[in-house]
Amino acid sequence: MTARPVPPPITAPAGGAWTFDPAALAAAITERRRELKISRREVVRQAGAGTPSTLTRLDEGRHISVDVFLRLLLWLGCTDVRPFLATIPASAEEATGA
Repeated sequence: MTARPVPPPITAPAGGAWTFDPAALAAAITERRRELKISRREVVRQAGAGTPSTLTRLDEGRHISVDVFLRLLLWLGCTDVRPFLATIPASAEEATGA
């Protein structure tokens, strides 16, 4: 088995923090699904990610469990989570108490 390259460590942006970006993951899944010409139901079946409502939650900008997130990343063949992260500026982080 060939080892996959390990991406560099993720460091928090200066003065801010990271958050999950459901829209970015939804867009990547939709693009790949269209390339493969498969249904949403087939995506979640292949990924072992529950039901098509999982993809609806992403489309609506809602969060999903870490387990499902990882399964979908594996289905995409992705080894780097950075495309699915967004930054929270320090001012927003303070306002939310994060």
